[in-house]
Amino acid sequence: MASLRVVGEKRACATPGSHVASPTAAALPVALLPRAVHSQQQQQQQQQQQGKAECAQSLAQGGARLASEWDGRVASSEWPQYGPLAEVFNVHKAIRSDLYMFRADVQALTCAVSEQKLDELRLRLDFFRTMLTDHCLAEDAYILPALQLKVKKPAATALPSGMKGVLLGTLVDKWEREHENVSELHALLVAGLEKMKTRPLIHEYEEDGVGASARRYDALSGQAHEQQEEKGQREPLEHAQARRTPYEQDRSQLLKEVKRLTDMFCEAIKTHMDDEELVLLPVMKDLFTHSEQGELLVAVLAAAVSAPVLPWTLRVLSYEERLRFLGEIERYASDKQLGEVAGTIISALPASEWSAICSKLPKMKQAASTSGAVNPLVEITSIHAAIRGELKDLETLCEYTTSWDMDDYEVRYILARLTFLQHVLEGHSAGEDAYIIPQLQSRSGHSEQTKEGAHDANSMLKGEHEEECQQIQKLIDASAEYLRIPKESTDERASKRAMFVASFRAVKAEMFEHMRDEEDRLLPMVRQHFSLQAQDNMVRNAFTKMSLDIFPWLIEPLSTKQRIDLLRNILRSAPDTVFKDVSLVLARAVQKGVIRRLEWDELVLRIPELHSYSKRELQEETKLHETGPVSEIYRVHKAIRIELSCLHEQINELIGTDSDEEREESDMPIPIPHPNKIAQLSNRFRFLSRMVDQHSRAEDLIVLPALNARQPGVADRYHEEHCGERYLFATVIESLDRLQCVGEPDECIRLLRSVHILLRVLRADMLAHLDEEEKQLWPLLIELFTPDEQTEVVGRIFGQIPEERLREMLPWMIQTLSAEEQQSMMSHLLSVTRSTMFEKWLLAWFPNVQSILPVRQEKKEAKTTQASPLESSEEQTLLNRFFTQGKEDMQRAIRAIANDDSLSADMKSRLMQNLMLSSWRHAKIDVPDGKAHFAASGENDGARSAGSREGAIVSGSDAPASAADVQLSTRASGWAASPKMLAPSYADATAKVLGCQHYRRDCKVVSACCNKIYPCRLCHDAHEAHAIDRYETVKMVCMHCHEVQSAARTCRNPACGKTMGKYFCKVCRLWDNDESRSIYHCHMCNVCRVGKGLGIDNVHCMKCNACIRAQHFATHKCIERVMESNCPICHEHMFMSTRHIKYLRCGHVMHFECFEKYRKTSLKCPYCQKSLADMSEYFERLDRLLARQPMPEQYRAATCTLHCNDCGEECETRFHFLFNKCALCASYNTTTLRIDPNGGDPGTQAVTQLKKRPR
Repeated sequence: MASLRVVGEKRACATPGSHVASPTAAALPVALLPRAVHSQQQQQQQQQQQGKAECAQSLAQGGARLASEWDGRVASSEWPQYGPLAEVFNVHKAIRSDLYMFRADVQALTCAVSEQKLDELRLRLDFFRTMLTDHCLAEDAYILPALQLKVKKPAATALPSGMKGVLLGTLVDKWEREHENVSELHALLVAGLEKMKTRPLIHEYEEDGVGASARRYDALSGQAHEQQEEKGQREPLEHAQARRTPYEQDRSQLLKEVKRLTDMFCEAIKTHMDDEELVLLPVMKDLFTHSEQGELLVAVLAAAVSAPVLPWTLRVLSYEERLRFLGEIERYASDKQLGEVAGTIISALPASEWSAICSKLPKMKQAASTSGAVNPLVEITSIHAAIRGELKDLETLCEYTTSWDMDDYEVRYILARLTFLQHVLEGHSAGEDAYIIPQLQSRSGHSEQTKEGAHDANSMLKGEHEEECQQIQKLIDASAEYLRIPKESTDERASKRAMFVASFRAVKAEMFEHMRDEEDRLLPMVRQHFSLQAQDNMVRNAFTKMSLDIFPWLIEPLSTKQRIDLLRNILRSAPDTVFKDVSLVLARAVQKGVIRRLEWDELVLRIPELHSYSKRELQEETKLHETGPVSEIYRVHKAIRIELSCLHEQINELIGTDSDEEREESDMPIPIPHPNKIAQLSNRFRFLSRMVDQHSRAEDLIVLPALNARQPGVADRYHEEHCGERYLFATVIESLDRLQCVGEPDECIRLLRSVHILLRVLRADMLAHLDEEEKQLWPLLIELFTPDEQTEVVGRIFGQIPEERLREMLPWMIQTLSAEEQQSMMSHLLSVTRSTMFEKWLLAWFPNVQSILPVRQEKKEAKTTQASPLESSEEQTLLNRFFTQGKEDMQRAIRAIANDDSLSADMKSRLMQNLMLSSWRHAKIDVPDGKAHFAASGENDGARSAGSREGAIVSGSDAPASAADVQLSTRASGWAASPKMLAPSYADATAKVLGCQHYRRDCKVVSACCNKIYPCRLCHDAHEAHAIDRYETVKMVCMHCHEVQSAARTCRNPACGKTMGKYFCKVCRLWDNDESRSIYHCHMCNVCRVGKGLGIDNVHCMKCNACIRAQHFATHKCIERVMESNCPICHEHMFMSTRHIKYLRCGHVMHFECFEKYRKTSLKCPYCQKSLADMSEYFERLDRLLARQPMPEQYRAATCTLHCNDCGEECETRFHFLFNKCALCASYNTTTLRIDPNGGDPGTQAVTQLKKRPR
């Protein structure tokens, strides 16, 4: 590969360049060197033209032949004919493989891509750059100098005349320009990925210009955006928008740019490698002998042996290609070089693949055993490192809590950590005592002195194992005893705490000394007396005494290099089944959020077997967990774990990683964190507290009662744990509040340490609680409830989440999930909310999630409309829309007139006739040209709109806008309106309260359907023959400054700035200043409702698609989409109605005032004929009435078949000419189907249920 040069003051891009143009300059569009030489001939001196032409002709013949064989590249099967040095281009195969996968992953991205996916792509890009840098630098150091040296030699007669100038001039200069271009592409690609992380998922711009997801916490100042807005510290929207570049405007725009740059980047490198193979392979074959090529091959690989280039390359080669590649290395490498290469390979390949290679190349196995690059005992030293880290953490915790009385939660945390540490020590000690120490005693040496020394050391270590376990048990007993001391006995607790800390320090010192003795005395003897294979067997057997579940804990305190060494050793020495189990344990921890995804991705880049070995099993487990909407609970748990880990890392950064002992030795002062960082930590923790509280409340109010009803007592302890979690969250928030207000540095450090401890305690408690729920609680829910019941439970949970909380929760969860998990979550949410308007709300707030929504299978039928030629104009199309909407309104109005008992027959006829003539009247309306001014109402509409009515404002007038009117037009929108349109209206004219009869507000709305101005949508519908679409309303008119502008909470006129309404909904375009009523937006109805909010005083029923008072939710009867119907009395659509609604016992609904009128004439539901209320007293009176009026003697034998409207069943009973009673439910709300005059005595067998009719 061509060399990488230093361009300016920076090193050239680590990736090889191409001829693709950079964003600023066009590169040379050349595919093959002969064409490049031909283009350069015209710019060189006259004396070199003849030599360059000869060179071009010679290379063109070879290039044409190679291009015809493999599409412009040299097939790897052809490399042996060019010599050993051709094997260097195996790296190209690995580069192409990674490039194609990277390109495919980027092209598959959606606008809802998570931050963790962007971090993974950035990590892969950096790793890719590192690999190319190491490979190219090795080539620069050996191949290119050797090539130039060969060219300069007079003996290089095989080259055509002028080849020296081409190689030193044209070739190098061309590739240097390509490197510059690719370096720019790489920088832009990295910048694009970082830009996407900064753009919020929510696509919202309110008057402050900041989306709701950005309000979680301010990364710059740590202050909530709402607080800045109240203090007037926010930047004006115009300034913020002017400062944004087009590159920052939209997440989708950024995604397109990233995909474009990725295509350019990958294509550039691919084309460069093609050119390099076509050009350099023939040249190297002609210039170098096989021996020289072999030496260069080994030199290049040995130079990069410290980097993972060689293992990275071997993984993409077939078995035959590996043998050919390594065979050339084995043939030409020295013993030292072969040992370095073999040591790198043995630690990077699985044991089975390494054995297959050694069976054909035995020198590789011998070189690896003598290289010293393999450390089979790294697992033991890794366990020691993890134990040391655990002991240091516990010591720090004990020292920090000596200055105050430890809370019971902190003591339980210490107790749990000690118990886990005891479990690890027992397994580790048992493995060493059973497999390492006995074998070492039997093979410690030949001399008696060596045997005696080894025996004494091993006996001492074995005795220390037992003593350590006993001492840890004493500490556990002391912790349990401390918990039994009453909190009032402060002196006794302080004494016990001091004794415990002193005992722990002594145990820690002894364990540190023991592990140091093992590493200084025991492990060197193992390396001395046992072969690599024997050491591997000893370690593998010793690890059987330990559970693989400790691996997430084991790798947490290790550095990245230590983790890689540990896992590579297991991959090398353990059977595939063992490494697969280890990979699966780590992958599960990543999926749960215990291990950060970025750390896992970094390990997978260097050890791809981690992913390939665990992928299939993890997918199968995921399918088992995909039990429907209940599986989303696991994803909430995952998001909580990830957020806890981020908080843990953030507090560690604030408090520092150095221990107090290290600071005292180096005289380092304790760092005092910046107040903004403390504020950021506080805001982020409060956000997590809200999410956890919402989750716990849903479990306490819905899930746990449902489980207790099926299996009493099973969920009691989970409720207690939730109470404990709330206490811990409140304690941490209280400490964070005090930390933000403290002024003394010493007190600040003390409180920061306190917060650090509390966060660790909270994290451990939460992780244990979530694990217990996933192992016990949720599987039990899946077992006891059917899929439909599970969906109902999740629907109840979703129906009590407030809208503002959901707007915080959804972006938070999406950012923690993979693409597959995102699609699964959206599929489940849409399944739960299938009867609601949730999808419309979702796309209104989060248009970027359109890309992860499931594709609907059903195809919408195309609506075909036949329009006459006269209806082809823009004005007529607008009128057709009016008529389409007005038809439904006309039918509704006619039904309402027909059912109005207060009107006479003549009045009803006249009103209906006027309504049916309204279409003719609307045909006389003059529609304005373009959007120069608002449409004016016609003469009839002006009279019909009743402008004198209080609170209703006429949309326009008959006269056109005058010159004075035009001067009142708005500056920004280009619309013009008459003074009558812009004049303020009043909800209370006496008190000068702006608004209308429906709402109190300081603005009017501009209807998108007819471009008329009204105080509200209800005023519009009252004066127009069509209904307004509230979601299409995007303009408003400020009643103070009369400026038409985009709908917002406040006026955007800098000279005005008035608040239009204390309540503002950007979805419904609703403003309200009435403090006497509370309003909330329901994300299921996708409209604003009267009430305090979901989960407070209302709950949304997914089946009914209706918001129901919380006190009536448990007793109401569900009817699917019952609100999406008309009132049976007044025929008004119930879903959008602003009048009070009455829920009947049967589940049907009607207006409350309609119900009061209807109940005076009937006691049956107009839909299903069931009783409107509890009729038991009325039925008792009927029993007494029928007892006083028996049937005549000749009819007493008659029976009848009844259909009961209340229970829906049919039965036989005695017939009565007044009322007939249901024999099953004792209801008199029955219908007589058949009468049998000669029925006889029915007795006990006569009253039978005939059949069950559908209700």
